[in-house]
Amino acid sequence: MREMYKKSAVEYLYRTEGTIVPFHALYDALENFLDHSHRSVILKAYENSFIDPDKKESDVFVVDVLKTLFMIKYCNDICNANVDNITSLMIENIDDDRIALRAKVEDALKVLMRQMLVQKNGDVYVFLTDEEQEYVIEKVIEFVAK
Repeated sequence: MREMYKKSAVEYLYRTEGTIVPFHALYDALENFLDHSHRSVILKAYENSFIDPDKKESDVFVVDVLKTLFMIKYCNDICNANVDNITSLMIENIDDDRIALRAKVEDALKVLMRQMLVQKNGDVYVFLTDEEQEYVIEKVIEFVAK
């Protein structure tokens, strides 16, 4: 656990004063220890042209939101995955414009829901594993077929 925090802190060490390590940075430190079925969702997101049209290998905001949702899913005692909490966890600098960041998070969540990587339950967003995605797709197909 300490190594995970250290790796995340070192990544942000030389950034400007006021920098805050966002929650998704912990995913990057944890990634090598994760089961393939969980990592594959994030890896596929980088390959998805709706999520990452520039085909970047890192620093993709929509994928960072997905990583944050993954971390919240398995640490749900920390907070509910609503837009305000996700926005708080995405802040990277004390001077970030929270209203603009919230709008950006909402846009990212819409993209993730359209790609069926995230599901919305009330005001809470849920990261979907590969298995959960398959189940949701089956239910959508059943619904459309009726």
